[in-house]
Amino acid sequence: MLRVALEKHFRNKNVDFQWARIFYMYGKGQAPNSLYSQIQDTIANSKAEFNMSNGDQIRDFLPVSLVAAKLKDLVLDKNKTGISHI
Repeated sequence: MLRVALEKHFRNKNVDFQWARIFYMYGKGQAPNSLYSQIQDTIANSKAEFNMSNGDQIRDFLPVSLVAAKLKDLVLDKNKTGISHI
C-alpha cells in the first residue's frame, strides 16, 4: 500500500521513483534467530539435524555487500524506475 501511495504521489512530479524489494539478505550483525544464522550455528557446532520447514520454499540469499552494491547501481541508474527485485 505504501508503494502504491508513493507512486500516485510522485506520478505528476519530476521525480524518478524507484522501489527496491530486497530478499533474504545476510551478513555481519545478522539476527541470531534468522534462518541463515541458525544454519551457520548448525554447521559450526556440527549438529546432526537442522529443524526447518518441509523445504518447498525457494529463497535466494545475497550477502549484504552485494545488496548494497545493487542498491547503489539502482540509485545511480537514471533510466531505471519502478520496482526492482534485489
